[in-house]
Amino acid sequence: MGIRKIVKKIANSLGYDIIKLRFSRGGGHETDSQLDSLSQARIIAEIISGCGYESYLELGIYYGATYKHIRPFVKKAAAVDIEYKEFIPLSEFFHMTTDEFFSQNETKYDVVFIDALHEYFQVKKDFENAFKCLKQGGTIFLHDTDPYSEKYLGPSFCADSYKMNDYLLDSADYQYVTIPMDKCGLTIVRRIGDNRYTQFV
Repeated sequence: MGIRKIVKKIANSLGYDIIKLRFSRGGGHETDSQLDSLSQARIIAEIISGCGYESYLELGIYYGATYKHIRPFVKKAAAVDIEYKEFIPLSEFFHMTTDEFFSQNETKYDVVFIDALHEYFQVKKDFENAFKCLKQGGTIFLHDTDPYSEKYLGPSFCADSYKMNDYLLDSADYQYVTIPMDKCGLTIVRRIGDNRYTQFV
């Protein structure tokens, strides 16, 4: 099932009304969009369940609401944050920067959620490193990519993470959708060529 159908199915199941969605493909064109607020954790968990994903990596934990919600849906999970999070088992927690994590990581994941430092240069670096450890057919989620007001461009909110939209649009390697959910937005990204039908067509 494609990203568009998955997101619509989730929205319908949760009782939300989609007016328009902003779907893009690298090198293509975008259309305006509107999607009523959805919880990022519920979206990610639904996609994990629907796609049969088994492993999850989260960069930037904050209060842990997303991680704790998603953890029961996967067999293996890992969390990375520069601040110690006592509510995450030590066997799953990496108390370090994302750069430090990727420099020593040898594990591949089905899903990566990027919500660490909200500055474009670092989000882009985290994204590129995340794809190196993403399993075939996997999905990356980027938070803070569609702030709803100028206030949310501040460093304590989304900063300039929204620039990832132009980065993805200019690339021919990814298919993605940016959802104007909540006050910060969420982007869902997959590799072009990872669709299952390409294995037999």
